[in-house]
Amino acid sequence: MNFRQIDLALDLARTLNYRMTAENMFISQPALSHQIKALEAEIGVALFRRSSHGVSLTPAGTIFCREMQKTVESARATISAVRNCGGLFEDVLRIGLNDRNAQRFGAILRQFTQAYPSVLADCRQMQGVGRLDAFLRHELDVVFYVNEAFPASKAIERAELFRSRIYCVMSREHPLAERRIIEPEDLSGKRLLLNDGSGPKALLHAQQDLCQRVSPTVQLCQSADTAFLWIASGQGVALLPGFWYDGSGQFAFVPYDWAETTPCSIAWYRDDHRPCLEAFVSITRAVFEQIQRENGIL
Repeated sequence: MNFRQIDLALDLARTLNYRMTAENMFISQPALSHQIKALEAEIGVALFRRSSHGVSLTPAGTIFCREMQKTVESARATISAVRNCGGLFEDVLRIGLNDRNAQRFGAILRQFTQAYPSVLADCRQMQGVGRLDAFLRHELDVVFYVNEAFPASKAIERAELFRSRIYCVMSREHPLAERRIIEPEDLSGKRLLLNDGSGPKALLHAQQDLCQRVSPTVQLCQSADTAFLWIASGQGVALLPGFWYDGSGQFAFVPYDWAETTPCSIAWYRDDHRPCLEAFVSITRAVFEQIQRENGIL
């Protein structure tokens, strides 16, 4: 089994079409079929069903492709880090970041690279659950996460960075975008893009309270990314924690009148005593303290 075979299988799982995958991967259809069969033979199970109706994944193929996608991404990131360490850098610090929050870490990385130019800050932008799983598999050295989702462990050290409040997020053109604070009554009759049962407790409690008090028109969202997409298209407003702010200024983040907050921390493994890690944690805490002093969105 090699990366090429896995890449072919993953693309075929996406297209379910041998011709399209052959074109995408610059390979002939007979060669593609041969590589897929060789992969299946090595694994010992069929990954794809072939019939007159087309191509479909077997249950084993579904599991293989879903899990292998994560493995391949992690392996490639590791290989890149290893190659970098073999050249410009002497060490690597693997950092797990929120996809939308990556822009906010520019100041942290600038200070860190100035202090440790020989250490590669390998920043990996990942969704929440995947980021936590990667850290618990020791694929990340340090991770940013909400406290309530973190398992209790004596092996893990944490430092709280800030407490994220709830904001009403909307397009810059929305009539409420210039308000200093949004009250529940302000959203009466408005379309609320409601997070569908997942998210930090403060968010879920705020949503529940709002729906009970003013009965807004509700449109369910599977994720915060979906909510941002719909906000951009003018389909409504959403309640979201401030840690989703990306610094771009594309959306208006207006504080929502809700006292409950979500503690957010940086976490690392207690047995990792590298000076570069200690410096990264110290720099990160100082930068977030400055953001809070400047009343930035958190």
